[in-house]
Amino acid sequence: PEAPELQQRLYQMVEKGLGYAVLETSSHALAQHRVDRVDYQLAVWTQLSPEHLDFHGDLEQYFQTKASLVEQAQFAVLNTGCPFARRLFRHPHLSYDTAPADFRATNITESAPGLLFHLDAPGFSGPVALPMIGRYNVENSLAALAAVYHSGVSLAQAVEDLVSFTGVPGRMQIIQTETLRVVIDFAHTAGALRGTLEALRPTTRKRLLVVIGSAGERDPRKRAPLGAVAVRHADFAIFTEEDYRSESLVDILAEMARGATEAGGKKGRDFTIVPERQSAIRHALALAGPGDTVVLCGKGHERSLERGNEALPWHEDEEVRQALGID
Repeated sequence: PEAPELQQRLYQMVEKGLGYAVLETSSHALAQHRVDRVDYQLAVWTQLSPEHLDFHGDLEQYFQTKASLVEQAQFAVLNTGCPFARRLFRHPHLSYDTAPADFRATNITESAPGLLFHLDAPGFSGPVALPMIGRYNVENSLAALAAVYHSGVSLAQAVEDLVSFTGVPGRMQIIQTETLRVVIDFAHTAGALRGTLEALRPTTRKRLLVVIGSAGERDPRKRAPLGAVAVRHADFAIFTEEDYRSESLVDILAEMARGATEAGGKKGRDFTIVPERQSAIRHALALAGPGDTVVLCGKGHERSLERGNEALPWHEDEEVRQALGID
């Protein structure tokens, strides 16, 4: 929302007695002054990779915009593993990483039930269990633990609470595990898609299939890399729609196919094109067999699908459940 509406919502939270607000702050919101005068007590920095360059121009400007969030916050939680975050270490902060940091994870093991690692942090050293998949969620949990620690929460209590945390809809959301595993994820950039596929690979018994598209009216430079990552890190990819808006869906999918082909993929063997998303989902599930993993990327939690000038109702999880014949 624009700044006046955001401030009104925050005011209503205070009036109703809420003590904390967690605000996911985009680079667009920062650049367009939608969060002006927000008094951030704490900023959490995870990663930065090429995205929204159609808006920001280049990676350095994107960094400078994102860095303004840290600079206007009283304190920060920074990922030591991100080279951009290390440029912000002059700001008061706690660090986290799998390498030496204030909050450090070691002895990481991953299995179908989830993640287990050893945490060394201020006043705490011990095991942490997280019922989620994807090693990057170790870093996410470190960031969350550092944030709540700075806010005065007992680390022992926070670690205990993580045991029952299964994530949020649309982020590595497991729909089914029996026989065929089906996962929904929001990954929509080449870097995020690679992370998702690499996270799923170790616990995939047989083939890894991905359904992925690329949005229209967004940076066209990310389309070919998405196709390339899909064929390099999955056993089979299905390219489909993802909010193509006013652009030509045919052209978007052709660019993804070009990236896949240049990465060594062959249409029919390594990837195919199914323009309509519902059909693409059903096609992926029909191709998959016992021991395979199907991951549907790009839409995640979103509740609309933009085709031309229309924004149609869309629930990815409901589409998948209907295709699988489950409640």
